Amino acid sequence: MNQIASPALYTEGRMHQSGSNAGNILLYLATLTGTFLVENWYLVIMVVFGGIHAYAAWRKHKREEQEAEYRKKDRELLLAREEERMRLESELLKKQRQKERDNLLIAEKEKKRNREHYNKRADLYCEHPEKRRNTLTAIGGDDEY
Repeated sequence: MNQIASPALYTEGRMHQSGSNAGNILLYLATLTGTFLVENWYLVIMVVFGGIHAYAAWRKHKREEQEAEYRKKDRELLLAREEERMRLESELLKKQRQKERDNLLIAEKEKKRNREHYNKRADLYCEHPEKRRNTLTAIGGDDEY
């Protein structure tokens, strides 16, 4: 009988009984595996390629889940960007309106200042300044302050 020889299995020139049994079991399993592969090689090929196919399908499924999650996050980010853009546009519109109001106020104050300056100048060169209207005289022009 063929027994597997290994220095670990020998003691004092003799093989242990358990080492001999383990070697015989391994040899039997290798023979059994070889016989199975010779008689059922097509089954082994089908199982291997089926496993490869199942692994590829599983990976594709995982990839599609990741892409769906990515698309969901992308949509959320787009919505957030749109909201931020709308908020910024409304702030910009408010600032423009405030600037227009400020410009109108400045223009009004400028007109008032220019009118007062014009009135003072006209008062200086006018023959009858008492007949000129100012903010303190009445419309008739005959009231004094």
